Amino acid sequence: YAPLIYLPHSAGLWLGEHGQLNMLHSYELARVIVIVTALLIAFYAWHLVQPNVLMLMLVLTPMALFQWVSPTIDGLCNALLLLFIALWAKIFKDIKQPPQVAHELLLYCCTFFLCTAKTNLLPILIVPFFLLIRKLSWRRLLAQGILLSSVFGWVAFAVSSSSDIRLTRKHTNVEILRAYLADPLEFFKVIGRSIEAGLDFYVHSFLGKLGWLNAPISNSSVRNLAAFLLVGLIFILIAHRPLRFSATQAIALCVAITSFFLIFVALAITY
Repeated sequence: YAPLIYLPHSAGLWLGEHGQLNMLHSYELARVIVIVTALLIAFYAWHLVQPNVLMLMLVLTPMALFQWVSPTIDGLCNALLLLFIALWAKIFKDIKQPPQVAHELLLYCCTFFLCTAKTNLLPILIVPFFLLIRKLSWRRLLAQGILLSSVFGWVAFAVSSSSDIRLTRKHTNVEILRAYLADPLEFFKVIGRSIEAGLDFYVHSFLGKLGWLNAPISNSSVRNLAAFLLVGLIFILIAHRPLRFSATQAIALCVAITSFFLIFVALAITY
């Protein structure tokens, strides 16, 4: 992960050190700062664009709540993604009106933080690109050039230099990536076998497998949560009843599907 995403953690540990707190209290201070930062970002996102029922249900699942209160970057990334979606919706709501400079800069910052912290979110880079297509300008072209070079520069560095010391491997990340690029069909076979073997795990992890906590959620609870999410999705579709499939919806669907597959790319080349 790019180190900038850890700024709230660093601030908490720095304050703990200069406040002469012990390690435990410094850790708890960092945790509070991370949680508050994530919540403030999420509330600002919902101030820009009111969330729908399905979004609220997703951010209140047990897995999401566990991430919100954990001293990791997951809660921060969730909040930044909410802000990214809100800015995307607000900027593209009225294509005739130029976006506010502050909102556009925030969109670029969210894109950088998300793409360098969660590699599977690289497809969101297409959103600033459509902003560039909508109205070309040297300022916007320069900003997106800096964004793309910094994101792909970091990703290239991370892929070529990172490894899990717990694993004994005969091939580097780059070699594995080249192998799958040479035979994409084999990669999709791996995805199929992974989903077939671990479908229950993926469902439980998405809804409520609470990390390392010894707090299992029963199968009936998982089924109930899945049913509630399905009802929420149906409610949103009925309430909005889109007359046509807009370009923005098509882009969002493509980004979601591509991000899903990139999760398995990251897993395949690092494990």
